[in-house]
Amino acid sequence: MQVVETPEIWALSAPRRLSIAQVKATAAALSPQLDAEIARVGMVASAPWIFIARDLPRDGKTLFDWRICRPVAAPLPYDGPFELIHLAPIMVASAVHRGPLRTLFTQGYAPLVEAISQSRHVLSGESREVYRRYDGPGASYQEIEIQFGLDRLGRPAGPVVPVPPVTPASPSSSIEVMLHHYGDWPMLRPTLIALLCLLPLQSVLAEDEHDHVASVGGLTVVHPWARAAAAGGDTLVFFEIDNDGAAVQLAGAATAVAAGVEIVGATLGNDGTLTYQSVGPVQIAPGHFALEPEGLGLRLSGLTQALVQGEDFELTVDFGMGAHLDLHVEVEAADAKAHSHAGHSH
Repeated sequence: MQVVETPEIWALSAPRRLSIAQVKATAAALSPQLDAEIARVGMVASAPWIFIARDLPRDGKTLFDWRICRPVAAPLPYDGPFELIHLAPIMVASAVHRGPLRTLFTQGYAPLVEAISQSRHVLSGESREVYRRYDGPGASYQEIEIQFGLDRLGRPAGPVVPVPPVTPASPSSSIEVMLHHYGDWPMLRPTLIALLCLLPLQSVLAEDEHDHVASVGGLTVVHPWARAAAAGGDTLVFFEIDNDGAAVQLAGAATAVAAGVEIVGATLGNDGTLTYQSVGPVQIAPGHFALEPEGLGLRLSGLTQALVQGEDFELTVDFGMGAHLDLHVEVEAADAKAHSHAGHSH
């Protein structure tokens, strides 16, 4: 845990009162309007989006005050349909979470909360998330700075309000998702439960992941896909693995659409022909691991049905020690080199 001061930020903003479930659609509607307004008045966007919430509920239906903000550099006098707001610097207890988004609360928030609980700091009731690196909700690596506001004078933090523009200090170049909540330390742990409801905010401009992500224990498989093939033929299945736990073994797989499944590895012959040979079980160390063309894959032989592009099928992967994961494998073109991400943003 570090105690730092946040930078001064100016932003063009639109406030709303809504539920967490409504954030995604509202942000998607307002973000192009704010960008268009910034261009119209000659301002310059200086950093990605900021989302501010107040009095966060513990469910997805209760209404709360929320605003979407677009940071701007050297703001001009503004008179328009939105608000130009000034976010003053605050002192925060800060820690950086490095890893996938799904472990943000267990490996990011929890250690920071424990460190704060052991300190003498008084919370102001404001919290922030600073997205130093954000590659989409399904990415295996993010850098997210978690901040809890500290009360310098023992008083609750005041509201963010529109103010006349002046020349600002250099704004942060980070992605900042500012999540404000209220209450003293005894209320912090219940508030963290409420923060679990904020997951929709972190993928607010992204599509749902549907069945293209599957998890068991510390293992997560994303983007399973296969090449289209005719009945009776063979195909290859590829996917990515994020292992947040101990090393495991990719032992095999099974599916109703093929007579057999085996783990194979690509080899390049002297004539330049790529062939796949059986390699047996594969050790999956902690971290990121990929089954991909010209590398490792799962070969499905003796297909019991045609695999048609755009459709999907079920595949059960065996990670040993009784760990099995059911995947929905998307069928790509017969000559596909990678998952198309069609309809998806992860």
